[in-house]
Amino acid sequence: MGANVLTCWYCGCEMISESEKASLRPFHTECQIKFEKDQDELRTKYVKLKSEVMFQRALREMERQDEVFMSNYYDEAQLVHEMSQNNPFKFQSSDEMMAAIELVRKRVHTKAQFKIRKRRVDFLLPDLKVALEIDGALHRFKIGKDSEREIEIMNNLKKDFGGNWEVIRIPTDLIEKNLTRLVPAIKALYNKRQKLRKENGGFLPSYWSRTNKMSQISALKGTKDATLKTLDTYQEDNPKEL
Repeated sequence: MGANVLTCWYCGCEMISESEKASLRPFHTECQIKFEKDQDELRTKYVKLKSEVMFQRALREMERQDEVFMSNYYDEAQLVHEMSQNNPFKFQSSDEMMAAIELVRKRVHTKAQFKIRKRRVDFLLPDLKVALEIDGALHRFKIGKDSEREIEIMNNLKKDFGGNWEVIRIPTDLIEKNLTRLVPAIKALYNKRQKLRKENGGFLPSYWSRTNKMSQISALKGTKDATLKTLDTYQEDNPKEL
């Protein structure tokens, strides 16, 4: 392919190109560098703006709740806002920001977007031995994947830090309806799950949640345990924890 006279997509000037990839936008070498730098800056601005929009939505959602008195949340909200501006990837949704504000208000030691080997959780609460996930509506469509992920996270937390950990999933509905119940709900779920595990050989009973049903099915694969057939056909209309 011979040389072509093309227009640079950055400066608008003509340029000579010998590229065989006609589908790509042509740039001068120096213009390509400037263009990529501009794109990086634009992405950074976009992420920060998106984070700011999520923060303002979080505050509006809190204002709609009768049990939340905003005057009690100023310092905590400013701290979470500062964290989100310093690292726009710290929170993935306004619901996570609301959860973070409440966790800070209740003085719960919290690590947001904590990496556990190859996995990442929304929050790690070391003092409570809880990996906290804030689940939106899409969670119900990926129960199987969440079950395998939950087992892996719990096993790695126990290996790395010791103790009896739980992955607690809190639906966004609870966050948006009654934020003040978040910490009591986490503690109650942890205690209940630990109690049930002791009573059921380390498992949670299948009725507890659809996620736990999938974890039991996975654990029993390849065995002749009759429980597998029962679990495979089990349906629960009102799981306690999604």
